[in-house]
Amino acid sequence: YWLYCVTTSAEPRLFVDFGADSCVIIRDRARFGQMLREATRQQLSGAAMNDGPAIYVDPLLPDPLLQKTAEVVVPFVKHFGYTYQDEHRFCWLPAAPIQEVTHVDVEIGSLKEFSDLIVL
Repeated sequence: YWLYCVTTSAEPRLFVDFGADSCVIIRDRARFGQMLREATRQQLSGAAMNDGPAIYVDPLLPDPLLQKTAEVVVPFVKHFGYTYQDEHRFCWLPAAPIQEVTHVDVEIGSLKEFSDLIVL
């Protein structure tokens, strides 16, 4: 699968964790998601895109609700030690199993109308 992760908060620790010197604040999340979906439709032909919040789990004591569900979507599960990252994930699952997933660069167009670039 292909995975793109963003945060829904501006936690200062994230800049340190990821060695970042800037960030982009998206003011219209729905529009961003739609642009991302459209841009990847051709590049990842046949892959189903899903998005949602990361599910933080204690690996030693998994949530009983998680165990009762028929399906756990692995790309959305993350160690509970990273809860502060408050992730929202975009995931593309190939239509059929493939041996190796390669890196894909995606260009979605200008975000100027609904985002701000913050440089530290």
